[in-house]
Amino acid sequence: MPPRAIVLCAATATAFTRPRSVVTRSRPTLHASFDERKEAYLAEPEFDALSLRQWRRETLVRYSNANQSEPIRILLFLLTTLALLGSAQLADALGAPPPEPYAAYLAGGVASAAAFADQRNKRTRRLTKIDRECAVGDLEVTLRPAAAAVFPGLSNKASLKSLRNEARVVAALCPDDASFAAYCQTTKGLRRRLSQSRTLALGVRADGYADSTAAASPARPRALLETFSELLTTDKAWADEFEFDTNKAAWFALSYAGRSVGSGTGAPDLLELLGSLLPPRDFVGPDPPLAGGTPLLDAQKAFYAALTSGDLAAMEALLASSRSERVSSAIDAGARLDPWPSQLRDDARPKDLEVGDADETAFDEDRGMTTCVEETANGATLLAVQSWVNEGGAWKLSAHETIPYAPNSQAGAVLKCDNRGCVALVRRQRGQMRE
Repeated sequence: MPPRAIVLCAATATAFTRPRSVVTRSRPTLHASFDERKEAYLAEPEFDALSLRQWRRETLVRYSNANQSEPIRILLFLLTTLALLGSAQLADALGAPPPEPYAAYLAGGVASAAAFADQRNKRTRRLTKIDRECAVGDLEVTLRPAAAAVFPGLSNKASLKSLRNEARVVAALCPDDASFAAYCQTTKGLRRRLSQSRTLALGVRADGYADSTAAASPARPRALLETFSELLTTDKAWADEFEFDTNKAAWFALSYAGRSVGSGTGAPDLLELLGSLLPPRDFVGPDPPLAGGTPLLDAQKAFYAALTSGDLAAMEALLASSRSERVSSAIDAGARLDPWPSQLRDDARPKDLEVGDADETAFDEDRGMTTCVEETANGATLLAVQSWVNEGGAWKLSAHETIPYAPNSQAGAVLKCDNRGCVALVRRQRGQMRE
């Protein structure tokens, strides 16, 4: 055969071979970022044999990382159940003597079956909780820096999932206008502290309304409302019988990893959360020191001057005529009230207290809030919040609260004061701090 013919045969040999089948799968394109492909992979459903249903792959991965031995224990209970209940048939098949006493084998099988069902149900509940945490990550939020009030184009949208390891989240369901307005006012007053904690505070009213001027708000308020609706009507961890339509507030908080660190019914106490479950990521000190410069900041500076010097007359001149409901509630619950003369005694007042990093928020002409960081003589840092009301053209202190404020610490007490004096409360643990 001529050499050219050999080359031609070699070149065309594959033209008559059976074409190979090509299987295409839906997966992220190669030009997508690694994080995008990872999120798409973890969002896919995967069947779980123990619960006989599909879960997000992320749900199963997160569960397995924390509970590696539990599925093995459940399978052992299942195998023990089958072995004990089928002991007679198994013995007959193997030519072994029948089990005696057979009733004991049956009783053991029933007990093992009950243990299997109990462990399986507990596992399913854990998976359900994790799956809901993962589902919350799909919610989109609108982020608005302070300059967005002047330049709206600076606002941007992001999913909570994309903000993991960058921000924490606290979300609140407010049943009516009054509770929603109070929550929004508190988040604005604590905006600087929430930023130090890297916490996004989201709020939604029961009718699906959200504040479009907040530093962070749900991009689709109805989606957050639906999340609360599902949690409150199906998750017994919230309450045994929670009726979503009974005008009840609720909240939940997520860590940097997107895991639940706290939840409950009723309005969230943001100050306590900042001192416990959502502390600052970095150390915050009293710098720069108090300097005044505005009516609110001047009033704050005068308050601390009276507090550290023990000037009772100056303190009484700063106090508002109204009483704090939070202090009244503490007193009604049995807390002891220490009046201001006792607080300002030479052996009780904080002489060496350093105060700084102050900020202010004027809600309107009659109400305002200031915050600052206190550092005691032993080096402990506290977050302090003062609420002010305008009486006769001057800012008067209606409430003063402090709570320990440092990274990786869970505050154990909170101090609440008004015109009567102060009460010190031990904070009840409502969750656990997990990063």
